[in-house]
Amino acid sequence: MMLSDTDRERLSRAIKDGEARSSAELVLVVADACGGYGLFALLWPALAALVVGGIMALAAPQLPSWNSAPRLFLAEAGVFAVLAAALQWSRALLRLVPRHVRRAHAQQVAEHQFALRVQGRTAASTGVLLLVALAERQVFVLPDTGISCVIDAAAWHGVVDRLVADMGAGPPAEAISGAIAQTVALLERHFPPTGEARGALSDEVIELSAGSRIDRL
Repeated sequence: MMLSDTDRERLSRAIKDGEARSSAELVLVVADACGGYGLFALLWPALAALVVGGIMALAAPQLPSWNSAPRLFLAEAGVFAVLAAALQWSRALLRLVPRHVRRAHAQQVAEHQFALRVQGRTAASTGVLLLVALAERQVFVLPDTGISCVIDAAAWHGVVDRLVADMGAGPPAEAISGAIAQTVALLERHFPPTGEARGALSDEVIELSAGSRIDRL
């Protein structure tokens, strides 16, 4: 579920207002999904089909009518086809993708976006990326070196934890708005405005649709 025009305008305004109170800059990236997970759409149905076939083979001595290669094949094929069709629904598939796999995909996208949009792009390396992966419910805050040498990594944990919790409790835009406020509060505390020219990084919300992500299984 991506953002509405109203959501984009609201979040962009929050970024601009926050940056006016700090010499640091924030880039917000919102991804609807960070992977296709096609491997798991085939892996789980295949494993389920093997389990069903194994159970039928073991039960064959007690149930002679099952002791038939065509019946075993049809049962396995039926289980595979039904589950494979069901897992074409992305929400169902994501529930069966291990959390560490979802997180790894989101982290790879975050690191790519950081290198593309933030790293070394400000004069004092004071940019920070906030990536929100909606489907995976993963959040990453990646600061450039000018920020990471001042603000300890542990300080960002509160931003991430609260945003993940809020995403599960209400509209994503509301949760992201709160995360922007938390991030800006940290930045303005350590990086007050200097009056120098800014705007090296985009203030607009950057959205990554399924078609624009880096392809992965």
